[in-house]
Amino acid sequence: MTRYEKVAGMITARIGSGALRPGDRLPSVRQMSRITGFSAVTVLHGYELLESRGLCRAQPRSGYFVTAVPPAPVTTPDPPPDDRAEDLHSQLLRPQQDRRFETFGAMWICDDLIPRAQADRIMRQSLRTGSRRLAEGLEPDGDLRMREEICRHIARRGTFAQPGEILITGSAIQACNLCLDSFTRPGDTVLVESPGYFPLLATLRRRDLKVIEITPDPLRGLDPEEFARLLAAHPVRAAILTVTNHFPTGVTCPPEVMERLVAIAARHGTVIIENDMFGDLGYRPGPRVTLRHFDQGATVVQIGSFEFTLPPEYGYGWVVGGLHKRDLLVTHYMNGHRLRDGFVQWGIARYLSGRSYDRQLRNLNRTLARRMQEGRAILTEALGGRGALSDPAGGFTCWLSLPAPLDQGVLLREAGMARTSFLPGTIFAPAMPDAGGNFAAALALNFSFRWTQETSARLRHLASLLSAR
Repeated sequence: MTRYEKVAGMITARIGSGALRPGDRLPSVRQMSRITGFSAVTVLHGYELLESRGLCRAQPRSGYFVTAVPPAPVTTPDPPPDDRAEDLHSQLLRPQQDRRFETFGAMWICDDLIPRAQADRIMRQSLRTGSRRLAEGLEPDGDLRMREEICRHIARRGTFAQPGEILITGSAIQACNLCLDSFTRPGDTVLVESPGYFPLLATLRRRDLKVIEITPDPLRGLDPEEFARLLAAHPVRAAILTVTNHFPTGVTCPPEVMERLVAIAARHGTVIIENDMFGDLGYRPGPRVTLRHFDQGATVVQIGSFEFTLPPEYGYGWVVGGLHKRDLLVTHYMNGHRLRDGFVQWGIARYLSGRSYDRQLRNLNRTLARRMQEGRAILTEALGGRGALSDPAGGFTCWLSLPAPLDQGVLLREAGMARTSFLPGTIFAPAMPDAGGNFAAALALNFSFRWTQETSARLRHLASLLSAR
């Protein structure tokens, strides 16, 4: 490539990226000469080449101006759904990238369950008063009014805290990372559920931590006796537990089990990081409490989030740190995390303070319960008794256990050909095994979507693929 072609390439790249738009003036010949180190004659030849390609034109005594945008480069299309070279992890991205695949394999709750008009209206009001909020600044642990509303909200399920015990984070995963940074060091032992919320499992794999697994019972959740045995046998520094609307099974531990878990952890000096991000998605009657409700000291640190009950851009997380709040705040600061969006937090606080959010939660959970019941009925009938479905008390996923392992990568590709998806059981194992490892005979299904003839047909088709194996 000659020097003048390099000049033309640099300008073409700027135009293609949008840095230079039609009508914009190109750098003068002298400026471009200084930038590139090439002679003015070389730069001029480069501009003439661009002009010959129709990308710019010269105006007397004014310089060169952009006239057109270069055509987009030809890219290799994505492989078709049945491309066997595509690995399991790549296939999991399809429901996140193409909404036609989102049913059953999506990681989010269905959009139609999250009304946003009222939240957006309050947010616009928050932005209109933004100058005052900017002048006031934002506390390092988050907006005080939002922390007050979080305290009011979690108190309904028996978690009583003061605003000074709350630390707001950008998401639930950020909150979990913060807790792990505060309570663990490389080489420490951490206990996790298996199957478990796989985004949390991913953050464990990036740390030099020893992982001990505990498997919840599909009906009653965690077994306190097994929990006690594991803590007695291993120096468990922290236990990450989702005892309310467990993901992916949807199971909730009874209150008496929660109380025993907290007592056992306190006896062994183990910190419980309670993942309560699905706690608001409950539709089973009866008392709704948390591990934090039974904590008499500094055993339980609770993580919460609005990720599944508010529009995505308002899905903040938080930590109920209790006596650990100061250490968490220092770690938060030293990690370089500082929320600078006081307008949004103030708007969320205003929304939470009214009755709209409470009414929205009631409607959301009623609809979730109905859709979960219908999905389980369709799948049970289609499978003809082959396999066992969990009976969720809340959440939006259902866990299907099959009689024998299957090649989940092949099944995912075949399902993709029919524009459907699911969450393979193997991704919920802490060790992230291959298709022959843990939970190769299980999968999770998102049943939060509206049931139509099309979605029902997709689920029955998936059941036929399972029955054929």
